[in-house]
Amino acid sequence: MWRAIDSPFIHHLFYWIIILWELVAIGAIGLGVIKLWKHRFADTEVFNRVKGLAALGLTLSMLQWFVAFLIVGGEWFLMWQSQLFNGQDAAMRMFVVMGISLIFLVLKDDEVNA
Repeated sequence: MWRAIDSPFIHHLFYWIIILWELVAIGAIGLGVIKLWKHRFADTEVFNRVKGLAALGLTLSMLQWFVAFLIVGGEWFLMWQSQLFNGQDAAMRMFVVMGISLIFLVLKDDEVNA
């Protein structure tokens, strides 16, 4: 119990930090998707170059699920012991989905334009 945070202000602060983190990640992913969509008919070199913003968003999201939920929530605050508030399975699913999406995104498109 020595790890418990009893301050409602700190609870709300962490809650808003998580929301802001999610908004930044989804904003980067969304803007990255728009960039990719606009360049979908461009040369493969250009298309590969504009993947950065979407990759940044997916990386931020992966970090959130891994660091904030699996490490801090799961290990530091022992979330895995709770029968009611154990979000580790959901966090792991989100981490894996974002990771697989990131792998597919960063693969180079090597096809030659006709």
